[in-house]
Formats: sequence, C-alpha cells, structure tokens
Amino acid sequence: MDEQVAGQSEASVETKPARRRRRRWPWVLLVLFVGLVVGLRALLPLAVERGTAWGSRRYLGLPARIDNVDFSLFDGVVVLEGVSLAAQPDGVAPNDAALEPPPIDPTNALVHVGRIQTRLTWKDLRDRTVHLSELLIEAPSVRVTPEPDGKIDPLRHAQPLVPPAPEAAPEPPAADASPPWKIALDRLDLREPTLRVLDPQGGENLL
Repeated sequence: MDEQVAGQSEASVETKPARRRRRRWPWVLLVLFVGLVVGLRALLPLAVERGTAWGSRRYLGLPARIDNVDFSLFDGVVVLEGVSLAAQPDGVAPNDAALEPPPIDPTNALVHVGRIQTRLTWKDLRDRTVHLSELLIEAPSVRVTPEPDGKIDPLRHAQPLVPPAPEAAPEPPAADASPPWKIALDRLDLREPTLRVLDPQGGENLL
C-alpha cells in the first residue's frame, strides 16, 4: 500500500513540470510572434530606404532616396515621404549609398514626390489580386531639360552598373499555368503636380 501511494506521489511530481511546460508554450509562441512583428516593423522601412539607394545606382544608374518609410502592417498602409530621383550620377558606389544614403536636393531633382500613401486590402491577395483601396500622391514634381536637337531624354546621364537585359519574345502561357495577378485601384488622389521644362541656355523655364 505504501509503495502504491509513493508511486502515485512520484507520478504527480513528475507530471507537474510537464503541465507547467505545456502552459508556457502558448506564452512563448506569443512572445516570439510579437517579437517577429516588432522586428519586421522596425527593419522593413530601413531595408526599403537602403535598398532604394543601392538599387537605383546599380540598375538605373541614377541616385534615388526615400527620406522616410512607414508601414502599418495590420491596416495595410504604406507611406513614403521625400521620394527623390536625381538627374545625374553623384559618384557614390551602391554599397556606400546603402550604408548611408546621400541627400538629394528636391529643387534640383529629376523627380521628387513629397508623399506617397497607399492602402492595401490583404484579403484580396488570396484571389491573386493586389487591391489598393486608395493611392495618394502629394506634390509630385518633374524637371527635364531638352537636348540640343529638342528631344527630351530624362535618363541621358544614367550610368547603370548592370546593363538592361535584352527583351525576349514572350512565351505563350502553359495550359496548367496559374492565372496572372491582377491590380485593382479604387481611388487615385493626385495633389499639386508640377512639370518644369528648363531652358538649356539657362534662361526662364520653357514650361
């Protein structure tokens, strides 16, 4: 009898730590999930800002910069502030620009946008649809200068490190291929756009 009671007491002692471990697992998973969301929320804007400075110099051949990136993952809201594309290269290597993106003067930029805000509907991604319920573009400006022959080539000074690949003939889709993704936009709000065509001789703007 004593041996049976002792065995039951030992079994109960052994099951208590196991129960405690089972109770801790949901909290551990919750903490890991919150840490993942917070880490993604903190690192994603930095990756976009540095990636823009690196990729624009490598593939486009012109400096680009985003002053501030803000993501609201649960609401699907993305905000870009101070988006600039310079008219000429600045001599900064892509890797150096990724470490510390150089500033771009908005008044001399080829393209500058004060603010871009968009809202993405997550549920439509299941239907292979990128659904933007709104797209706001504030104060976009474009500055171009005509060539001596009168033509306008905004990318005439671009010096990409990776030359563009030749365009290949499109292949017909396979019979069992998935349908292509769709893009839907409910509302576009364009505010205070500006276009300037500069005089190559340094006079007043042509437009």
